[in-house]
This record gives sequence, C-alpha cells and structure tokens, in this order.
Amino acid sequence: QLGISVGGKFKKKVAFRFDGFYGIVSFPSLSRSKIDSTEIVPGFGEYLKADGENYHYLSVSGHLSYSPWRELNLQAGIGKNFFGEGYRSLFLSDNSASYPFVKATVDIWKFKYIWMFGALKEPDLDRANNKLQNKLLFTHYLSWNATKWLNLNFFEAIVSNPVDSMGVSYFNINYLNPVIFFRPTEFSGGSADNALLGLGGKIKLWKKYHFYSQVIIDEFVLSELRSGNDWWGNKYGIQAGLKVFDLLNIENLFGRIEYNLIRPYTYSYSNSINNYGSHYQPLAHPSGANVEELVAQIHYHKNRYSFELKGVF
Repeated sequence: QLGISVGGKFKKKVAFRFDGFYGIVSFPSLSRSKIDSTEIVPGFGEYLKADGENYHYLSVSGHLSYSPWRELNLQAGIGKNFFGEGYRSLFLSDNSASYPFVKATVDIWKFKYIWMFGALKEPDLDRANNKLQNKLLFTHYLSWNATKWLNLNFFEAIVSNPVDSMGVSYFNINYLNPVIFFRPTEFSGGSADNALLGLGGKIKLWKKYHFYSQVIIDEFVLSELRSGNDWWGNKYGIQAGLKVFDLLNIENLFGRIEYNLIRPYTYSYSNSINNYGSHYQPLAHPSGANVEELVAQIHYHKNRYSFELKGVF
C-alpha cells in the first residue's frame, strides 16, 4: 500500500481529514471467485484492475467538520461509521466500502443524538443488472446516559431505493426530518422501503466492568415467536458482551467476551437493492445473517508497545 493522510483544524470550529491510498492485495481462491464475479474488493469497493491473483484498488476517505457550538457538530465526507460498544455492531459497522455521508451530531447534557444520510451502491438484480445502482440510507441514533452506570441507546434506519418499480426517480423528503421516527412515516406514506429498529444498552459496574447489548429488529411477530415454530419471518439479532478494564488488576490489560446471534434473512429484503448492505457486503455484521458467534479478545499495551490475542468461534 502507498498512501497519504492529511488533517488539520482551524480556530477549533473547522476540521478536515483526507486519507487516500493505492493498494495491491491477493486472496485465497474461494474469495477470488466472488471478487471476480462482483468486481468488488471486500471493504474497499470496486477494484481498478486484476493482475493474476492480485487486485489493484484505490481507497479514498475524508471529511469536513464544522462545530458552530460545542454541542453541535456538522460533518460531510466519504467514509465509514460504527454504532455500538461491541467488537461487532448489529446496527451499523465499518465492514463495507466507504460511502458519501452527511451527519449531524448533537451532544447536550445526558443525550447524544446522531442524524445521518448516506449514499450506498448495490446491484438491482430484479432488473437483471449487475451494475452497481445508487440507494439511500437514513439513520437516527440516540444515546441516553440515564445514570452514571446505565446507558440506553436507540437506533433506526431506512434503506430507500431512489427509483420505484416503474423506473421513475423519487425522493421521500420525510426521511430528512431529523426528529421523526421512520417507521410511522414509512407506513403513512405507503413506502416499500426497508426499515430496521434497534435497542442497545450498557451497564457499568465498579468502573472496570462494562456489560453491553444490542437488539436489532427487521421483522418481528410476537405470536409466531411464542408458538415456537421457528418461523422464518422473525428476523432479528441479539448481542451480549462484557468488557473488563485492568483485567486481573493488571494495568492496561483489557479483556472482552461477546456473543452474537442473528436470525436467518435478517437485513435482507424482497429485492436486492433494498437490502441492508452496500457494494455486495453487509452494513452491520460481516457475516450478514444466519450466524451464531462467540468473540474473545485480550489486549495489553505498555508505552509504545501493544499485544493482542483474539479468537472467533
């Protein structure tokens, strides 16, 4: 890889950052077959050229940030975003390729609120077109420090196809409302867009123990869950984890154990372009759905040196 990174600030209100690099990477044969069919390098988007087993790609990310007040930050750029406390995120992670976004963050008292609008790309297979098409992502994320030891957070997202079934371009301006819940807006407008809801939380005990969790709901029918028939239409995911700081009373030794369960078909949709993904990759967990996972991690740092041991089952 060969690249450049530039950043700076101006009078504490304006900041910018730019990262760009040219990379050459190779993959095992199983991964190469998928890359050849999609022309996508995982995590970086479309490749420039293929040279035998090597793929050449260009990665560009950066943002311009403006804070008119201490409580408000406005940001526009190209990059990735991550919501949550875990090693994984069931809401939105940095798994897929960078995408253009506009984001506003309000941080007042015990509340932190993020509104974000992003432009993603996905093939529209219903139109027998493997070329990447534009689609839109609208998200809200609210974090509330209810007490010194309890945090609750709420997440919602809409993936919208800017071209309807008749091939006509449209834009639902209601999604730009920074305070409205998407689900009622979607129902009232008769929209066929893909909606997700999430609930998360964190509990701090004795400062060094942090229990955290996320629940994502794509579709959910309580009666079907109670029936125990394992209905495919109940699409949801659950995360539970524990972070320990100064593990075994050793300074700078960090430990984590995390469990993730995502039901089959979660994040998916009746058409390819409205799924919760971008550039043929999931926007949340790297494995998408139909996964049960356990992650264990130990990290230690001392001065300029750091060591990490991680296992994923």
